[in-house]
Amino acid sequence: MRIRTSDDFGLSRAGIMFEVNNEEQYPLLSKDFEDAAEELRTTGQLLPQTRATLEKVLPLEHFQLSQKTA
Repeated sequence: MRIRTSDDFGLSRAGIMFEVNNEEQYPLLSKDFEDAAEELRTTGQLLPQTRATLEKVLPLEHFQLSQKTA
């Protein structure tokens, strides 16, 4: 699974969630960009990250699923 995200002012957080059969949602990946934002606020030296690509393999075996089930 891959997500591309961007924001003109800088990213604060992005992630990938999934759900199985319209039931409970599971977090697959989460990325927090607040450390960079805080460094920018305190030092003024870092440009905020405005684009990111997050990628993670969805472990179907962990949920006893197949490609047709998901």
